[in-house]
Amino acid sequence: MEYEKIKKRLEEIKELNDDRQSKYFSWLKNITTISVGLIGILVSLKPEEFNADIDAFWFVITISILAFGILSGAILLYSEIHISDKYRKKKQEYLQKLIDNNHAKIELEWISRPKIYNFIEFFCFSSYALSLVCLVIYSIISSF
Repeated sequence: MEYEKIKKRLEEIKELNDDRQSKYFSWLKNITTISVGLIGILVSLKPEEFNADIDAFWFVITISILAFGILSGAILLYSEIHISDKYRKKKQEYLQKLIDNNHAKIELEWISRPKIYNFIEFFCFSSYALSLVCLVIYSIISSF
């Protein structure tokens, strides 16, 4: 009886976690897609000649930081695949233990992404925020 309650709660936690990961993946994919479109628009609307060197400087900075955000976003999207691979491997190990009739105590293991992805996530969101600030600065400077 108690085992069934625990199993039910673990399944609820797994469903919540899967739902969260799915929404995060979708959100990140949308942000990255929008950023790629923004780079395309900025490059296509770039003037042939800038009014001043400061205009060109802020344009290049904006594009560069946005590109770093896109690159780190793509790496983060890969981290979701990395986690799925780890999850599949753990399931295979569990099933192999069942096939081998190894009914030893099976521990619950949380699958987490490597710490480097936390740094990349911070870098990604910081790049997106900073690129927006640079875009505003570029817009203000180029209008004078």
